[in-house]
Amino acid sequence: MKVSAEVEIACSFAAREAQRRRHELMTVEHLLFGLLHDEETRLVVRHSGGKPEELRRQLDRYLERDVPQVPEGQHALPSPSRGLTAAH
Repeated sequence: MKVSAEVEIACSFAAREAQRRRHELMTVEHLLFGLLHDEETRLVVRHSGGKPEELRRQLDRYLERDVPQVPEGQHALPSPSRGLTAAH
């Protein structure tokens, strides 16, 4: 399936973010976090009545506090979660 360059960038960002945070899985939350760094996505969220900056802060807090990390000393190479692969 061909996807836009913006979606590819967001997916790449999500993978790097999951690895940086030492997460075992890359989830839809990582993808949404990545998409919220794109101006067009933020515009869509705003036009839908959302607050993209607040959503991004909440996702950052969730990813930092609630997603389990790979133990120190182990290599973090996140794989896509079932929810993320089901989206394809």
